[in-house]
Amino acid sequence: MGPGDTRQLSNTFWALAKLLYIDELLSDAISAQYLLMLSHFGLQGLSNTAWACATLLFLPEPLMEAISAAVITKLHHFNAQNIGNTAWAYAKLNMMDEPLLTSIAS
Repeated sequence: MGPGDTRQLSNTFWALAKLLYIDELLSDAISAQYLLMLSHFGLQGLSNTAWACATLLFLPEPLMEAISAAVITKLHHFNAQNIGNTAWAYAKLNMMDEPLLTSIAS
């Protein structure tokens, strides 16, 4: 599995969100695959996926919790846009993720 595999998965979810195409079965399938590949996602993939979920108002809690944990470990590499998009996504989904908010605020 290479970076292209995770990029394709993230870009697919991003494209669905950009089109406002809501397909719960497809979103669930993407989420399940994403969780299997989570450790291979880069900063933009994490941020874009959180943004896509929020745009679609799709709240896969296990996925969002996993993204939060991954973001916290990589936060020092995030740029302002990645941080802003990620924070916006959690706010849009009304997810109070204290560890993530604390890390962003630090």
